[in-house]
Amino acid sequence: MRLSNFVLLLIQLTWLLLGAPLPHQPGTRVSAQNPLISQRYTADPSPIEFEGRTYIYASHDLDGQQGYKMNDITCISSADMVNWTDHGEVFKVPEDLDGDYGKFAWAPSVIYSDSLKQFFMYYGNGNAWTGVATSDNPTGPFTDPRGEPMITKPTLEYSTPWVFDPTAFIDDDGKAYIYLGGGRLKEDGTDAEKFLGRAMPLNDDLISVEPKSDLIVEAKGLFEGAWMHTHVNAAGVKKYYFSYFHNARLVSPRIDYLVSDNPLTGFEFKGTVLRDGVEFNSRSNQHAGIFTFQGQDYIAYHNREVAQRRGVEEWGRQRTVNLAELNYADNGDIIQVVPTGGPVTQRADLGPFVRVEAETMWRQNYLAPDGGIETLVSTDDSSGRMVTSVSDSNWIELSGVNFGDSAKEFTARVEGLAGGGIEIYLDSLNTTAVGSVDVAANGGWSDVVGEVANVSGKHNVILLFRGGEGDLFNFDWWRFTKNSTSTNSPNRTGLKVSPNPSSSGVFYLSETVDFSVFDAGGRLVTEGRGDRVDLSASVKGTYVLKAADATFKLVR
Repeated sequence: MRLSNFVLLLIQLTWLLLGAPLPHQPGTRVSAQNPLISQRYTADPSPIEFEGRTYIYASHDLDGQQGYKMNDITCISSADMVNWTDHGEVFKVPEDLDGDYGKFAWAPSVIYSDSLKQFFMYYGNGNAWTGVATSDNPTGPFTDPRGEPMITKPTLEYSTPWVFDPTAFIDDDGKAYIYLGGGRLKEDGTDAEKFLGRAMPLNDDLISVEPKSDLIVEAKGLFEGAWMHTHVNAAGVKKYYFSYFHNARLVSPRIDYLVSDNPLTGFEFKGTVLRDGVEFNSRSNQHAGIFTFQGQDYIAYHNREVAQRRGVEEWGRQRTVNLAELNYADNGDIIQVVPTGGPVTQRADLGPFVRVEAETMWRQNYLAPDGGIETLVSTDDSSGRMVTSVSDSNWIELSGVNFGDSAKEFTARVEGLAGGGIEIYLDSLNTTAVGSVDVAANGGWSDVVGEVANVSGKHNVILLFRGGEGDLFNFDWWRFTKNSTSTNSPNRTGLKVSPNPSSSGVFYLSETVDFSVFDAGGRLVTEGRGDRVDLSASVKGTYVLKAADATFKLVR
């Protein structure tokens, strides 16, 4: 996402002349917590919860694309809904297809089957057909189990112009369904009563359907972006909610919804979930996913704020995923969401005494002259990502980092290029750095360590990158080390770990304890204090957990 210095200078001067603060200045206490990531354009979010994390799968809008040319799916995840880890592209067309039959990967929908122990990703090859890919891991890689499309126009009993934007749903009884469809309606509204949504059961293998089993969803003005979820109202009554993007040619961008007592039939129009403001979604579309995490409901959606603030040409169609909390009235009606950019409550503190992937962040300076940082597959650990395109004055910020009693050291895993350093600030750059590390030029991968002033309590952490011209270094991960003189409550016995094995790499402890995790070679992977060990960014294999005067074998 590199932009010309001249274009970004004009944007920043305009903001200053208007008397407005530049978006995403580090340490600013603003309500906006969107977009979720800005180092890559993302759209059409599909969120799921799995083993204590939210995973969002999204179309990947390409830099400079003219029209929708997306051919891979991006995944991000979070345990706290504010700091998000960039897992990169988890499925790519045609590279991950078993055959030469597809060109695009649009608007995914991902579900997890407890019975089959697999993740299933449904996606559109443009608007021509719907395909499916599978994985044993939420962060992929996803592979092609069929070698052909899953749903095409001939599959359907009731034709719809666009066989895309699928949403899959597994009900409480284990039965699974898929919804899709859409099309462009006439601008004069004469065909606004056409119903273009389709619903059908998935077979037990979740990679096939019975031909001609589809039913019509009577969603007035459905353009695209079908989504299905359920909600139990205050009276204990369960309802099925079908939401969708209403035809953009007839109204301002909005997500409407229907409600039924049945997952396939009987839907009645209820109202609008979210209506876009024109400021940051002018002449664009909308696609949203509604989900629950730790008892709170959310809606993930997209807009064009980052692209517009960067001055990207209006029809470039680069979008970014956003998040808002969603609430219901007692009778089950959705209270309309106003997309203000936040706030979203942080659901858990971020622990600094464990390995934290550098591609985990709350925000970064996407309006920097070079467009901010990027991420790529790590050349140090190919199972994860690394932060790249690190330039002088770039920064990343993390929210709600809890140091407890104190920390004494900061370690960063880096690969020196032009060389430079990392300065560490708490809450604002208008303070004194609490520590720093230097990165030598032209070096291989190494751990650089620097002392930090005794830091305690909860803070936002800003990592400011310093150096000369060019790309300074690649950045894989970081962690703080506890001050050994700090006081902690004693370890306890009877500790239990679950799940073990863990396909996601997240392990839960029955008590809050100090812990250390080592790989098969005895090297320290992570350490900290808490009731959760997160090895989701580590390679699959066996690890050793030492905690509460006991040793556990962890299988990732």
